[in-house]
Amino acid sequence: MTALLTRAACDRADITRTQLAAAFQCCLTRVRKGVYVITGECAVEDHGRLRATAVPASLLRAADVDRPGLLGHVAKMCVLVDSYRDSLPQGSAFSHLSAGLMWGLPITRALQNRAEAIRPGHAITYRQLLVRNRELPDSDVANRDAKCLTTAARTVIDVAHDYPLDMSVPMIDTALSTNIVTAEELVARLAGSTPRRGIRRARRALSIADPAHESPAESICAVRFHEHGIDGFVPQILFGSPDDAFRARVDFLHREAKVIVEVNGEVKYKDGDAGSLLARKERDRDYRLRNMGYRVYQLSWADLFGPRMFQEIRHTIRTTTPTS
Repeated sequence: MTALLTRAACDRADITRTQLAAAFQCCLTRVRKGVYVITGECAVEDHGRLRATAVPASLLRAADVDRPGLLGHVAKMCVLVDSYRDSLPQGSAFSHLSAGLMWGLPITRALQNRAEAIRPGHAITYRQLLVRNRELPDSDVANRDAKCLTTAARTVIDVAHDYPLDMSVPMIDTALSTNIVTAEELVARLAGSTPRRGIRRARRALSIADPAHESPAESICAVRFHEHGIDGFVPQILFGSPDDAFRARVDFLHREAKVIVEVNGEVKYKDGDAGSLLARKERDRDYRLRNMGYRVYQLSWADLFGPRMFQEIRHTIRTTTPTS
């Protein structure tokens, strides 16, 4: 069960500091001052009182809070947002990455450790809450899981203004592919927004975004193509051998240079027979593609955050693309 527990609720239930301290060694994790999350089941009888006192959290399984890497960071952020659902300053709405999580949009890097909100006329930074002073018309406010947040369109445009492209483009692509926003809506919103810092970056994010990108990793790859001056790649192309004996869908294809880029994401293979079979099928497919004259690059999640592979891809395209 994913559940939040407050110090005030513990006091009302006569749960002592000693009992809380013991629970921290077992099934309880501190989210922020006076707010805790139950991260797993246990057989300790006293801890059953904690579960009876806690309230359900809605965004993500709290069991992921203690996991390393991006998955653990996203879980912590989800729980942190949940912990503020009843304690945001009056007139505020969750925004930016916090609202993005509530809309089911991906977080690709651990750049923000605070919950985020907008409150017109007020700006304040707490240790674990960032409140921005921005305009917030009623048309930009939605309610989801009994929480007040910016609309999906307002959310991704705010992220596009205030965060790097490798954060905003995956959010925009996911929002478009899941039909919670339309491209026309985002273009109109950006065109009608008050000019402010980050407007050029937001426009660039919209120009790179493409709902054909099927994962956040593919969205980041498209961002890296832009940053390294690599043009000509088309996403999600289905093609095959001349006799149609072999067909494959590839993540990115550069037709003129006959270069294919496949993006494996943060985790590609699982352990065991299923993972081995998947790896074997991929090797066989790459072998067939190379026999058809294509250069195939397999990019890992780590490759997306370093220049080496993209510099090599750029060099390959420049030296193999026919000149007119």
